[in-house]
Amino acid sequence: MGKATLNQIKTFFDQVSCYTQPEELFGDLGTTQDQRLSRLEISFKCLIKLYHPDQYAGQPDELHYVTEIAKMLNEAKHRAMLKIKTHLYGVLDAGDYQAVIYTAQHEYYVAELLVEGALADIYRGYYLDPNDKAQPRKEVAIKIISDPAKNALVGQEVRFYQKLAHFCFPGYVDHFCTIDGKRSIVLGYIVDGYDLIELTRRYRQQYHEPGLPQEHLVWILDRFLCALGLLHENGILHGNIQPDNLIVQPGTHNGLLIDFLHCRIAPSANEVFAVVNPTYCAPEVLTRHFKPHPVSDIYALGCCMIEMLGGTATSLDASIVLHPSLRQFLQKMTLPDPGKRSADAWALAGELKALRQQIYGAKHQFFALEIGG
Repeated sequence: MGKATLNQIKTFFDQVSCYTQPEELFGDLGTTQDQRLSRLEISFKCLIKLYHPDQYAGQPDELHYVTEIAKMLNEAKHRAMLKIKTHLYGVLDAGDYQAVIYTAQHEYYVAELLVEGALADIYRGYYLDPNDKAQPRKEVAIKIISDPAKNALVGQEVRFYQKLAHFCFPGYVDHFCTIDGKRSIVLGYIVDGYDLIELTRRYRQQYHEPGLPQEHLVWILDRFLCALGLLHENGILHGNIQPDNLIVQPGTHNGLLIDFLHCRIAPSANEVFAVVNPTYCAPEVLTRHFKPHPVSDIYALGCCMIEMLGGTATSLDASIVLHPSLRQFLQKMTLPDPGKRSADAWALAGELKALRQQIYGAKHQFFALEIGG
């Protein structure tokens, strides 16, 4: 096989540059895994032989293009092998991802931008696990800090996930640094979950109510109090509890606490919480003198629950239907004086369970939280 002309090289370069899937380059490779791997190797060798940079060492124009072609061929071969080994070769999902991020652990296929935040952007993506024959595609959320000067925040979040793993937090997958120096973290994607802002919006739209009723509150608040209890007993404070950092999976009422950029792990005596969102900050946090303490997380959670019911911050309007004991319970979580506020999330969770039994009986029926599209 001879060398290609410059025009042929340019034409092939333009074609390969437009391909989004290895199948577009290598075509049908057969049916069995061994057959596909063998034919892939043959096809790759034919192409790389024709466009290998060594053949064009004295031709600078041609060399520029074939060097890029060789990179694309090697990348396409690698992706084809991965798809073959995960039984996904031939499943064309063109447009399923916009970019690929390579780390020491995985290749992450970036599908869409979920959140464009002030501090970080969050993308939905996936990677392929060849060891999982039943479900090789693993969905992830990729958080990339917007400003490298804030890299320490991602470092703090990575330390949290490496220290504590539980089903009430997203699963930790990986961390990396982009080529422009931005620290990033990869977490398991939360399926069928809504943050409290979206959950409340959908509920209001569907049921024409100001917020969620108390039969859902008692389950959801229980989940988040247990999450706080787990944090606090491990010497960790969240520091930024607000509605979009509280994720609820309606089918189970399971609650997941997310976003640990501002968390404090075993804070020292001279540390203070950052004022991230004043609306949900406890009064003592706003003073910038109060040492990080569990009472501040509890206050913020109470504010979020009140808002979920249709109230505003610490204000529960009398028109909101709520058992007097539950109303008093939420008011106790949001007392302005931190010295009078409960500091024990586990104790509050136990008290809430007792209230649930008092209101609904010992065999409390589970009320499904049904949210439409």
